[in-house]
Amino acid sequence: MIEEEIDQITRLIWQSLLSLDVERLEVPPPDRGPAVQGTVAISGAWTGVLVLRFASELARWATAIMLETDLASVSEEEMHDAIAELTNMIGGNLKSHLPQPSTMSIPEVETARGRSRAHDVLGQVNFACADHTLTVSLGGRSVPVITPVAAPAVSVP
Repeated sequence: MIEEEIDQITRLIWQSLLSLDVERLEVPPPDRGPAVQGTVAISGAWTGVLVLRFASELARWATAIMLETDLASVSEEEMHDAIAELTNMIGGNLKSHLPQPSTMSIPEVETARGRSRAHDVLGQVNFACADHTLTVSLGGRSVPVITPVAAPAVSVP
């Protein structure tokens, strides 16, 4: 159930904001080098963390699309801002399916090295976009009761 909500929300936001399709992978993608990770903490009736882990190339490509610019002109700061926005949008939409009341932290973005796990993964979905990978995971101490919604609300700037 958690994976289905992650899948639906991620696909909708990816298509709405970037006009790109993502394909769900059944196995975790191989670690192919540098990655960028966006994280938001969720607290309240349920406590946990949402993590988006992008291949660096995908993070830069998504940023270029969001800013309507070429890849070469994307700065690290712009890339971190874009990943924070994507993390915030996916996290906010997922939060609306979690037990309420709840709040969400400001997204944190960092260069990810290795596959660190600072939380128990309760749901994880791996995606491919072109030849790049994205992993969205929800972690916490207990499995939340997910409230399915037919069409997630998407807030696009």
